[in-house]
Amino acid sequence: MLADATVEQALVLILRHCLAHLRANQSVLLETDEPGGVHQMRVALRRMRSAFRLFRPYLSGARYGALGGEMKWLTSRLEAARDWDVLRHQLVAPAMAASAGGEGACDALLSRIDKARHEARRAARDAVRSPRYGRFLADIDGWIAHRAWRDAVADGSPFDASMTAAAGPLLTGCRDRMAARGRGFAAQSPAQRHRLRIAVKRLRYATDFFASLYDHQVVEPFASRLAALQDSLGYGNDIAVARRLIGSSSGAAAMVLDWHDRVSARSEAELAGDVDGFMAREPYWPWLRRLSPLS
Repeated sequence: MLADATVEQALVLILRHCLAHLRANQSVLLETDEPGGVHQMRVALRRMRSAFRLFRPYLSGARYGALGGEMKWLTSRLEAARDWDVLRHQLVAPAMAASAGGEGACDALLSRIDKARHEARRAARDAVRSPRYGRFLADIDGWIAHRAWRDAVADGSPFDASMTAAAGPLLTGCRDRMAARGRGFAAQSPAQRHRLRIAVKRLRYATDFFASLYDHQVVEPFASRLAALQDSLGYGNDIAVARRLIGSSSGAAAMVLDWHDRVSARSEAELAGDVDGFMAREPYWPWLRRLSPLS
């Protein structure tokens, strides 16, 4: 619970939770072929990187940048394994099931995908077993334990501020960045929608981080709509990634991607309405503060 926490205490709690999430899934990646291991490690890293970005007004110094760079490096080493898992289980499998004779037609494609998945998973395991990964964990543990972010400021007062008072402006900043990314959604390119998806994800994580500061009954509907929006935008991104991985000129690859393109096209108008509707919705945090200040 963050209700009585300072900014610094909240930052420590959030980062330690992200690190625990990361470590809890190492063995799943290293010892099994379950897709959940690499996926959850990536989620933990994305949450940690989002926390770094969210608390950027309070953080500075060379170690901040270096740690952020190591998170980006590790995320990139896990990305291919996750992309091939999504392609295999979430894109090819439903297209095969929905297409007459799809299973037999996809044998060669599945063999190609499974080979690439194996290679990508091996690369991800190599990264997690590497000395560089061990140094990253030791460095960020030390950074948190010694509150090294204070080294760059003469006065510790920003970190001693109430998290209850600081949360609203941080959430507003995330929402404003998302709104800027969402303008003119219907005419956006895949690259623009990808950037919007990232902004949605960051707002969702910020909402989760600070959920205990607000009434669950107003946080939950907001968070649920964010999650649904993230999933819808993620589906479009998954199709774009699949197109890069396997192409779509002919054969089974074309069948799979054509099927998903048709599914995506049917939901396009609904997605545009969801984006516009969400951005027109008043955020809950200033509304609650006007009614009943939490600080």
